[in-house]
Amino acid sequence: EHLPAAELENVYLRYVVQLERFLMEGSYHRLLQARAHVPSEEYSVFHSSLLETVRAEIADCSRKAYDSLSVAGAAKLLMFDSPDAAREWAAKREGWVLKGDRFVFDRPTEAEARALPFHDILLNNLGYAHEMERIV
Repeated sequence: EHLPAAELENVYLRYVVQLERFLMEGSYHRLLQARAHVPSEEYSVFHSSLLETVRAEIADCSRKAYDSLSVAGAAKLLMFDSPDAAREWAAKREGWVLKGDRFVFDRPTEAEARALPFHDILLNNLGYAHEMERIV
C-alpha cells in the first residue's frame, strides 16, 4: 500500500507500517527491538501477541528443518533472553522434547512423508503462479 508522506509522519501509523515491513522482510529481531519504541502503551499488548505468533511460526519451521536443536540455539532463534525462558516456553509446545541440553523433534516416518499430496500441492502452486502472472 502506498500512503502519502504526510500520513507516514504520524508516529502511530509509522510504527505499524514499520512492523509490517519487518514482518515482510523476515527481520524478526528488528521486530523485537521495536518493542522498546512503542508510541503508546496500548501497542504493547498487540506487540506481545505478534511476537508470540512469530515465535510459533519459527518453532514450527525449526521442528521441520532440524532433527534437534540446542537449548541455547533455540533461545537465540526464538528471541528469548535466556535458555531457561526457552525451556519453559518449549515445555508447552507439542513435539519439543527436551533430552539433556537439546530439543529433539519427531521426524515423520517414511510412510507419513509419502502420504503428503505432493502432486496436488505442485498443481495448486503452478495454478497460483499462472494466476499471478496473469494479474501482473
